[in-house]
Amino acid sequence: MLKKLQIQQNLRMKAPGDMATITPSVPTKVSVIIPARNEERCLEDTLRSLQNIRKHEYPNLEIIVGVGPSKDGTHEIACVYADRVVNVGEGPSRARNEAGWCASGEILVFLDADAVPLAGAIREIVKAMERGGHAVGTCAMCPDVSNWKSLALARLKNTIRKWLHRGCSELIFCDRSLFIDEGVQFDVEMRMGELSDFFKRAMQGAKARYEYLHNVKYQFSVRRYEEVGYERVMLQWIGWTLVRRFKKVRQKLEGKYWSIEYRAGQPRKPSTPM
Repeated sequence: MLKKLQIQQNLRMKAPGDMATITPSVPTKVSVIIPARNEERCLEDTLRSLQNIRKHEYPNLEIIVGVGPSKDGTHEIACVYADRVVNVGEGPSRARNEAGWCASGEILVFLDADAVPLAGAIREIVKAMERGGHAVGTCAMCPDVSNWKSLALARLKNTIRKWLHRGCSELIFCDRSLFIDEGVQFDVEMRMGELSDFFKRAMQGAKARYEYLHNVKYQFSVRRYEEVGYERVMLQWIGWTLVRRFKKVRQKLEGKYWSIEYRAGQPRKPSTPM
C-alpha cells in the first residue's frame, strides 16, 4: 500500500513534459482499386460497403475507382463515394494498372465493381501481408444469392483456387512494392487469362508467395454467371484448369526427359558415330 502511494506521489510531482507520450500505432494503409465501366447497377453498393468498412472496421483505407469509357452514371457515382477517381482507357487491365499507379497504400486490393469484402476481410489480408516479402493472393468467394447453382459454383471455384489453379478472382491483393517496384502488372493486351498471368508472373518472376485465405470471404454478384449460364461457366473453368495442368505436366516432362537440342527444335545428335 505504501509503495502504491509513493508511485502516485512521484507521478504527481513530474511535469507534463516529463511524461512519456503513448501514441497509438497506425494500421497499414490499404488501397482498394476498382475498375469500372458501365457499372452503375453495382458500383454504389460496393463503394458504400467499403465506406462502412472504413468507418467501423479499418480506418486507414483508400478507395480508388478507375473509370473507363462509360455511358451510364458510373463516373458520377464514383465521384460521390471514392477518394480518388481516375479516368482510364479501355479494358479492366488498363484500369487496374492506371488506378494502381495512383494508389498510396502499402497493400493493394484489386476489387471488381460487383464484389464486396465481408466483415474482417481487410484486417485478415493485412495480417497475411505482414509476414514479409512479396506476396500475392485472394480469398474465398460466396454468392450474393443462395441457390444451389450459385453455391455449387462458389464451392467449385474455391476448390480450384486452393488446389489447382491460382488466378481468376474478383478480389486480388498484393504488396505495393511488387506492383510498382518489380513491375508486376496486368497485361493490357490479353483478353482472357490476364489475372492468371498476373499471378504467374508474380510468383515465378518476382518469387512472391501465394496467399489463399480460405477463412476470409468476399461476396460476388451472380449476374454475369446468370447471363452466361452456370453450367457453361463451370465447364469453362474446369476445361481451362485442366489445360493449364496438362501444360505444366508436359513442361516438367520436357525438362526431365528431353534434351536441350530437341527442345530447341534441333535434331538429336547421336551419342555414338553411325
